[in-house]
Amino acid sequence: MPGGKGSIVIYPNPAQSSALVTLQLTLPAPAEQIQVLLYTLSFRQVNEISLFNIPGGDTDISLPLFDRQGHPLANGIYYVVVRTSRERLISKLMILR
Repeated sequence: MPGGKGSIVIYPNPAQSSALVTLQLTLPAPAEQIQVLLYTLSFRQVNEISLFNIPGGDTDISLPLFDRQGHPLANGIYYVVVRTSRERLISKLMILR
């Protein structure tokens, strides 16, 4: 991919009630869609956020630490996966309540 790979930073990490995901995307133009997926260590998907018309460069996304049914996620380590049409970024997030 031209221009290198993007990056993902999660703050705070470990988190308690919510986390802020900062993305550095290598998109030359706005992304039509970005998906932020939250997985357990066994890669069971627990939540998904879809965002539309996101500009390239730095983007902050608030990540609620709940499953799809609205229940708080248990203590532990999770994977945060960010997908665009051009790249996939993965980072770990620890939840300590």
